[in-house]
Amino acid sequence: MSSGVNQTLYFLVSIIFNLYAWVVILRFLLQLVHADFFNPLSQFTLKLTDFFVKPVKKVLPYKKGIDYASLALLLIVVLVKVILMMLIVGTELKPVGIIIALFAETLIQFLNVYFYLIIIVALASWFMRERYTPVLAVINKVTDPIMRPVRRFIQPVSGIDLSPIVVIILIKVIELLLLMPLLRMAGY
Repeated sequence: MSSGVNQTLYFLVSIIFNLYAWVVILRFLLQLVHADFFNPLSQFTLKLTDFFVKPVKKVLPYKKGIDYASLALLLIVVLVKVILMMLIVGTELKPVGIIIALFAETLIQFLNVYFYLIIIVALASWFMRERYTPVLAVINKVTDPIMRPVRRFIQPVSGIDLSPIVVIILIKVIELLLLMPLLRMAGY
């Protein structure tokens, strides 16, 4: 295949699998923080994932606040993505490399979900006059466990919360220093 076709295929596989992984992660996080089931964002994630999650829930039920069926679906989605990406790049499929890439890619997906949710919360807090919307309330509930510790150390400056910037930088530093080297090691 030509390099242009490979790049296009790489992009398409990456974006399709990333978007679906993010929806599955959102489902997992929304259940973890006990978000409102009737919220539009909750309903969106349920509708897009129920087809795959419901059968798995019979084997891996929801226990102690953790939706194991959603985690299983996430691992399957990321595993398929990792294998397809390795095939597109021409990397030899070795079990150890696949496991390392699966671990790193799964963590990157979680970090990316938080990255984008925190950007949404920050932009909303900086620019929206009316701060309450049902979707924003749920996003705040998901991001609050990560934002709260940082907000203790970084107070707002003239009413502007700078803690999202710190968290976003930390997310990218973790990704670049810890997870990207793992992906390179896996030949991804």
